[in-house]
Amino acid sequence: MRRRRKALDLTQAALAQRVGCAEVTIRKIEADVLRPSDEMAERIALSLQLSGEERSLFLRVARAQLAVDHLPTLPQSQPALPLPTHTSRTSNLPIQVTAFVERESEQAMLNELIAT
Repeated sequence: MRRRRKALDLTQAALAQRVGCAEVTIRKIEADVLRPSDEMAERIALSLQLSGEERSLFLRVARAQLAVDHLPTLPQSQPALPLPTHTSRTSNLPIQVTAFVERESEQAMLNELIAT
């Protein structure tokens, strides 16, 4: 994770902002002190532009299905696509949030509570 982040010229703070978490969280994940949730691992993989075998291996390690010291050597990554530039964020919410699907009644109740 650290090598890919550095290859993209991202600081831990910049990656944390893209993922929607605290910088210390990225630091602990890179130090193998903390494992990300499945959702956070997906957001990290997306932010690091991992695809194919790299993405699959990253998610397996994140889910503790594969130890870091058992990772195969991968060929050098393809050049990274330019990352989108973001303006200053007004919240600490993740950029990609999960959909609010088939919960119209809850959404209506929340809208009513917000309006009052």
